Amino acid sequence: MIEFFNDLISQLSELKDTYIYLTILVVAYLENVFPPIPGDLMVIFAGYLISIGVISFPEALFFSTVGSFLGFIHLYGIGRWLGDSIMSEKKLLFLPKEKIRDVNKQFLRFGYWLIIFNRFLAGTRAVISLFAGIGNLYFWKTSAAALFSALAWNALLLFLGKILGNSWRDVLGYLQSYSIIVTSLIALLIIIFAIRWYVKKKNLQKNL
Repeated sequence: MIEFFNDLISQLSELKDTYIYLTILVVAYLENVFPPIPGDLMVIFAGYLISIGVISFPEALFFSTVGSFLGFIHLYGIGRWLGDSIMSEKKLLFLPKEKIRDVNKQFLRFGYWLIIFNRFLAGTRAVISLFAGIGNLYFWKTSAAALFSALAWNALLLFLGKILGNSWRDVLGYLQSYSIIVTSLIALLIIIFAIRWYVKKKNLQKNL
């Protein structure tokens, strides 16, 4: 996948700016729907193209943000559809409806904050957009949060690509380290919450 995008990037600067913007939009969209696609790589390279005057910052930011936003909303819509299917069943993976509703309530409490930061949470973007739909978060609030998140993250990547110029690939190493750290922290938090839930459940059983 990376090699394919390296070939694409090597040819991209030779295209007309219209095709470059369209490529940025499509890749940003697909990266949300199919996470293995390195969409951030494309946005950083777009920052480099800005530095040499091939494209402009506002237009690159617009198309990358629109692509990211549409990808998020696509999975959000799938999540809404899945949510209706899940709630029509008696159980999901041996979980009763009541448990599923409890999860939805918790997501309603913190879901919008997760969406705001979802572009900064490596490895969880697709998961958050799906659960936002499954949890039936309000469409307009979800859209506003997703749009802000995409705008802020893409602006940061474009800026980094622009100021680094020919050294734009250096950002990739930092992003990989950042991804490992964030993913590890998320995994640690999940383990902590799972342990707390298990201990709480055991204590309740003892008190009965």
